[in-house]
Amino acid sequence: MTQMGQAFARTLEIYCEIFANRPKILLIDEIENGLYYEGMEDFWKGLMAVLEDQDVQLFATTHSRECMEAAMRAAEPMDGNPLRFLRLDRRVDDPGKIVATTFGKEEMKTAMEFNREMR
Repeated sequence: MTQMGQAFARTLEIYCEIFANRPKILLIDEIENGLYYEGMEDFWKGLMAVLEDQDVQLFATTHSRECMEAAMRAAEPMDGNPLRFLRLDRRVDDPGKIVATTFGKEEMKTAMEFNREMR
């Protein structure tokens, strides 16, 4: 396994977590770590299929626009709205408070087409 590279090890680690522990909710920080940007769409397609099959809800963080775009492309042909993006911002009028804004597939597609900052 060590000869297969970081992307394989990262993917295997996530899949093992799902199949071995059978979680209902999975939290992954910086999901793009160890993944090459050109392989992210395939990574997301496979992961979304496993998540759906195993009935697992994933909460993943990223600062990578490429990762977000790859997730969008992977979710594009899927039925329903399997993907939601959540952006956290400090309120301008009250910096001590944080506001969460959610975006579905269509909102994210539009935001990315107009090059809006979504991270």
